[in-house]
Amino acid sequence: MPLDTVLCVDTSGSMAGRGMRELKQACNTFVAGVRETARLTDLHENVAIVEFGDQVRLVSPLAHDYDAVERAVATLTAGGRTPMKEGLVKAMTEILQHGGIVTVREGQRLSPRLILMTDGVPTDAEGETSRARQAVLDQAMEFGGNWRRCG
Repeated sequence: MPLDTVLCVDTSGSMAGRGMRELKQACNTFVAGVRETARLTDLHENVAIVEFGDQVRLVSPLAHDYDAVERAVATLTAGGRTPMKEGLVKAMTEILQHGGIVTVREGQRLSPRLILMTDGVPTDAEGETSRARQAVLDQAMEFGGNWRRCG
């Protein structure tokens, strides 16, 4: 059974231009690393893409078809508000429905990963940021104590 990772990406209006280029580059760099690890170790990793912006949707489901993931990344466009909590919920749904814990060499257990890529502040349906920020923090706590901020 492969390791599972969902990239939950911000495609809100504030990501237009440079932000979207950097987001796509980061996603493709991640996929290239996963592809190389699979080639060297025969440990395949399922990767999914969830976007939140104009819409919250599963762009590419968990799979180890890395070309399909890269094609999905190429379709991302910026627009709309930043419904970060809804994106996290969609990403967790994909993990819960299609992912799982993997046991590898010597019984080491690897949990699914959710990687959030964003430029900033969440907003809710009314454009409110403080309520949305609290909702994102509450949702992160639902993931348990094993989450951390990187960057």
